[in-house]
Amino acid sequence: MAQRRRFSAEYKREAVAMLESPGVTVNQIAAELGIGATVLGRWRRELRQESGQAFRGNGQPRDEKLALLRRELARVTKERDFLREAAAFLARASRCRIAMIQRCRTAFSIRMMCRCLRVSSSGYYGWVTRPPSGRAQENARLLGRIHQLHAEQDGVVGSPRIWEDLRYAGERCGRHRVARLMRRAGLYGVPQRRRWRKKPSGVRPQGTRNHLQRDFTATAPNTKWVTDITYRTPNQRSPPVWG
Repeated sequence: MAQRRRFSAEYKREAVAMLESPGVTVNQIAAELGIGATVLGRWRRELRQESGQAFRGNGQPRDEKLALLRRELARVTKERDFLREAAAFLARASRCRIAMIQRCRTAFSIRMMCRCLRVSSSGYYGWVTRPPSGRAQENARLLGRIHQLHAEQDGVVGSPRIWEDLRYAGERCGRHRVARLMRRAGLYGVPQRRRWRKKPSGVRPQGTRNHLQRDFTATAPNTKWVTDITYRTPNQRSPPVWG
């Protein structure tokens, strides 16, 4: 039978104090400390009800030290797993770090992620509660129109054609802006591949003769003229010369 763990009053107070951080739950703190969520909830209720008289147990220093080591190990393990996923965001702008915290908020503690990414907790919660800017709202509206036009044309057109349709409909937007929104939304066109075909060789008309026989040397001016038939229109006064 496993021996029952005992905790000192100081350890219980510190564990309950961790619940006062914004954005954390009992389950998250309990998982970091390696204890049950019901135990941690009972400690919080006892501290609220009795305050100074709470936690009159007989926890041993050895149990407290072991619990602290387990807590430290759990914290380091969480930070290692989080940093492994957030390595690509460490060198980016602060908004990218905040977006990483928002994406992983269900898997890791928000306070731990803010500490690892060097983002203040107040800055993160301010970003979460801040309403979208006018530019962001306009991009969302424009992206809705892009989705509609892309779906109407069976998803085969790219950003240049979408941009032309938006301009024709009266939208004021840039071509690069449309391309950026489509790229972020994962919308792409289907390029039409043009197969290369060999051009057939021309057939010499009947009744014509190659006067030069590929001998382009001239002993006097205006004795040999050579030109491209596509750039010089032959007529009766100047018959074509085949080289």
